[in-house]
Amino acid sequence: MAFRVANFLLLQGVWFACVLGAANGRPWIGWLAGAAMCAAHFAFARPARPDLRLAAAGLVLGAAAETLHRAAGVYVPAAGDPVPAPFAPSWLLVLWVCFALTIRHSMAWIAARPAVAALACGALGPVTWRGGAALGAAELSPDPLLSWGLLAATWAAAGWSLARLARADGR
Repeated sequence: MAFRVANFLLLQGVWFACVLGAANGRPWIGWLAGAAMCAAHFAFARPARPDLRLAAAGLVLGAAAETLHRAAGVYVPAAGDPVPAPFAPSWLLVLWVCFALTIRHSMAWIAARPAVAALACGALGPVTWRGGAALGAAELSPDPLLSWGLLAATWAAAGWSLARLARADGR
């Protein structure tokens, strides 16, 4: 139980480090926080192999989704990230990897239910984006079809995919 709580709290810390670091032109703050979460996670997570697969899947899904979002004009990231348009900013990839590391632990309740994962991620993904934009990490498109619709669709698909992968690994 303590590991699940720590897993959840670490993700929240990484989210704030990534968002506030990006908003202030210091994406490396998010990189460090993400690296610390990964190190802490893999020091205690057993078995580690399913989480490594989820982290890799989170990286791939995140790169695809956030590159699509950026290219489609869903958001314009704050200045300071070394990754050029239209590719996903590096701090967002950190968030995707760290989110994926919660699927078998603090978010295990969605791993067992891919449809619930799709609904929860589809609803909450755009909300977290709104929060990050409000803190200055990016500017979202004023077009609700892009800033809510595309974000919701891609987050729903990612949530479903990550839950299915976690379920395939026996949990």
